[in-house]
Amino acid sequence: MVMLSIFIGYRYHNYESLEGLRSGISAFKSGDYEGSFSLIEPYAKNNSDAQGLMGKMYAFGFFVEQDSEIALSWFKKASNSDEEIAENLFYVGLDYFESGGLVEIDKAQAKYWFTKAEKYGRSASSKYLHQID
Repeated sequence: MVMLSIFIGYRYHNYESLEGLRSGISAFKSGDYEGSFSLIEPYAKNNSDAQGLMGKMYAFGFFVEQDSEIALSWFKKASNSDEEIAENLFYVGLDYFESGGLVEIDKAQAKYWFTKAEKYGRSASSKYLHQID
């Protein structure tokens, strides 16, 4: 019985501790990048979702100065494999290529991110690279 209450207490505490992260993700989705950054940054040390969002903030220059190397570093921390890194890089490239409303179209940035994604094994990137060249 004691173990069950410890487990339930841990789960409750863990749920409570992620509220800031959930709020940060909501802020990001609503375009409040400053609020999102301040809420997500404390979680970025140990949480892959927070690390991925930090990567996006640096990739797109949301609230922080755009920095591709820092973005790549965050994407690597957020991923367990090259495939996951490639997926993150590919979707940043796709956002720059097609502009789904997140950022304006920037073919140079799209090319940069597709090239990185291709190096990590995302073969679909080559299709877009051919359209840019």
